[in-house]
Amino acid sequence: MGDYVIGLIWLLLFLFISFPGYFFSAAIGAVFPLLFIVLPFFGLLFLIPYLDIIYILAMSDDKWNRRYNRGVATPKPYKPVKKNTADELEKLHAIKEKGIISEKEFQKRKEDLL
Repeated sequence: MGDYVIGLIWLLLFLFISFPGYFFSAAIGAVFPLLFIVLPFFGLLFLIPYLDIIYILAMSDDKWNRRYNRGVATPKPYKPVKKNTADELEKLHAIKEKGIISEKEFQKRKEDLL
């Protein structure tokens, strides 16, 4: 049953395209075939941005920067500067002397620093 319906749809489509003057007025029948030339062109116009998006998504970071950022790379993420271990130990010792941390916690933090 399904194949017959599809065949009938194709047959009607063929008749509409081949003999538009029979189904429509003469003016519409003359313009109707032009739609099959013009409509695919508009379909291509809508397809072009999607192809550009695919191209952009597949682009490497370096190529992106050269094309859209005038060759300037984005800055690297900030890396904190390591502090001097001796200064940290002095601060830790001062905190221990004031009684803010215990001897056990002082030893643990000292091991973490070293």
